[in-house]
Amino acid sequence: MNIYFIKFESNYHYVRLIIKGLKQKGVTIRKTTYPSPMSSFSIAVNGGVFHINWPEFYYKMGKGLIKMLVSIMLALSLIISMMIMRFLFGIRVVFSLHNLLPHNSERRWLDRIVYSAVIFCSSSVICHCIKARELINEHYPTYSGKVIVIPHPNFMSVYGDKMNKYEMRDILNLPQDVYIYIFFGKVRAYKGIKELVKEFKEVGGTEDRLLIVGSDDGTGYIEEIKRIAGDDKRIMIRGIWVLDEFVNLYMSCADCLVLPYRDILTSGGVLLSAQYCIPLVAPA
Repeated sequence: MNIYFIKFESNYHYVRLIIKGLKQKGVTIRKTTYPSPMSSFSIAVNGGVFHINWPEFYYKMGKGLIKMLVSIMLALSLIISMMIMRFLFGIRVVFSLHNLLPHNSERRWLDRIVYSAVIFCSSSVICHCIKARELINEHYPTYSGKVIVIPHPNFMSVYGDKMNKYEMRDILNLPQDVYIYIFFGKVRAYKGIKELVKEFKEVGGTEDRLLIVGSDDGTGYIEEIKRIAGDDKRIMIRGIWVLDEFVNLYMSCADCLVLPYRDILTSGGVLLSAQYCIPLVAPA
């Protein structure tokens, strides 16, 4: 069997792990572009299944009138291409749905149209837990029969084993005899980090520390968080992109992982708490 993955999406560890597992099952993996009549024809000729994770990467263009018009045109192009792929060429489409709608959306009405269209064109919609399936069926009830649950891949083979907590704190220049809560990952507004900092300032103890580690990709959001933290020495903010080989250093030094997302369906970050055997604080 051939399964086609989008080249751009294949840069993500999540997709790489799925590809690795499929290859072990004897599946032939091929790379393609986002849907177009040409790519659809190629898949139809060679045979196979098309897999998509994040449709919004194709059409999201940011704020402003011109960018909105471009986003609309790209979204329409994607929808038409998906319909050609599914209904003209008869290609099976699998959509892994990670969020009910994209995070940080400027035009949720457009996202809802695109997501509904992609689900409509899909043979199967994958989610990673029973609760996610219930929420998807609630938001997209017309397509409830398409939704299947497959466990989320874990990152144990990617980031390395847990190491000695105190040695890692020494390497990272962190205090030893304190309880460290860590937020780890991309710093985004929907993840509730501002609220986390405010609450920690109110309820955190003298022997508690909040360590925030992650990049905001130049949005300036980290500076906003620093302003909220003020001169509270218990809050340590490292606005950096952490290379894969150093993830286990930060996770090993922590006592508790905190992911206070305002909006969450499934998150690979949650699995880090299980891999490194530390408690997790996250929305129920």
